[in-house]
Amino acid sequence: MSPRIIPASIAIRFSHVTPHNKELFENDFHQCVQPHIDPMREWIGMQEARGHIDESEKSMMLLMAELFKKMERIEQRILGNDPDGSIPFEHQTSLFGLSYEHLQFHDELLSVNESYYAKIFIPVFPQHPISFFFEALDGRLGAISLMHVNDRGTWDRYTMGRERALLSELRGAQ
Repeated sequence: MSPRIIPASIAIRFSHVTPHNKELFENDFHQCVQPHIDPMREWIGMQEARGHIDESEKSMMLLMAELFKKMERIEQRILGNDPDGSIPFEHQTSLFGLSYEHLQFHDELLSVNESYYAKIFIPVFPQHPISFFFEALDGRLGAISLMHVNDRGTWDRYTMGRERALLSELRGAQ
C-alpha cells in the first residue's frame, strides 16, 4: 500500500550514506540538536521568570532574535559560506510531496533499499534545519528512519497544516 502523499514543494539537500561518510553524517545529525538550545531564548525566559519583561516584550524580543539569526544566515550566504554550517550534499532539489513518515521526489534520484541523510528547511517559525535519515523505497519515495524528537513534532505539525490547506482547497473547488 503506497502512502498518501501531500503536495509540498520544499527545498531539500541529501546524500547517499556510505561507510566513508556515515560518521560525518551522524556527527552532523547530533549537532543539529544544538541550535535548539538557544542562549538568547534562555536569557529571555530567565528575564520573564524574574518578572523583568512581560509577554508582549517577550514576543518582540523573540521576533528580534529570529530576525538577527536570519540576517546572520544571509550574511553567511553572501560571504559564500553555508548558512547553517553543514556539510556538502550530493543533491539539492525540491520535494514533490510528503507524509508523516515519507517524502517523495519529482524525479527518480534514489537507489532502492539505500540509506540517505537529508537536511530540509520547512516554512515554520522559528526556522531551523531539520536533519534526518531515510531509506529509499523506490526511485522517488523515501521512508524517514531517524529524526530528532523535536523535529518530528515540527514535521508532523507542518504535514497536518498542509493536509488542512489541501482539504480547504478541495472544499473551495466544489
